[in-house]
Amino acid sequence: MKKLYHFGIRGNAQNLFASYLSNRKQFVTTYTCKSDKEYITCGIPQGSVLGPTLFLIYINDLPDCHAMQTLLFADDTALLMSGPNILDLQNTINDGLKNVQKWFIQNKLTLNLNKTNYVLFHPAKEKQSHHFLLNFDGNMLMQTNESKYLGVLIDAKLNWKAHVLHLTSSVAQSVKSPIYN
Repeated sequence: MKKLYHFGIRGNAQNLFASYLSNRKQFVTTYTCKSDKEYITCGIPQGSVLGPTLFLIYINDLPDCHAMQTLLFADDTALLMSGPNILDLQNTINDGLKNVQKWFIQNKLTLNLNKTNYVLFHPAKEKQSHHFLLNFDGNMLMQTNESKYLGVLIDAKLNWKAHVLHLTSSVAQSVKSPIYN
């Protein structure tokens, strides 16, 4: 509600959102077992039409807590940083990640570390000889040579080879599918 207020949602609109987000209960059903209904103390109703918009409003200030460039699309986020000195770059990113961690705590969010990795981009002619050590909340992040962002496979040399191979494989599987025979 504070973030909605910050973005100018006041009066009747604010009351409407407060009513929508307050005094909600949820429960879980597994096969024939159903849990007791419990009040939701934070968050928004899952699967709601307003959910994606409210989430974007909620995370809109994430880029303000660090010096890295931030790319936000729904719940996919990429942080980018460049620098001439590899050691200084590592330290700057780790400092930024500490601020991101504080932001996550303040906003009652968690980062899925199993889906979190980083790529150290470098010119195609240069062999990657650097290994970064990036830390988030006491966990070392996994360095990869390629990462998927919004369906595009991006590799450390910034060429399209890995993505084209992935697409070729996907198309080949589709052509072999019984649907097309």
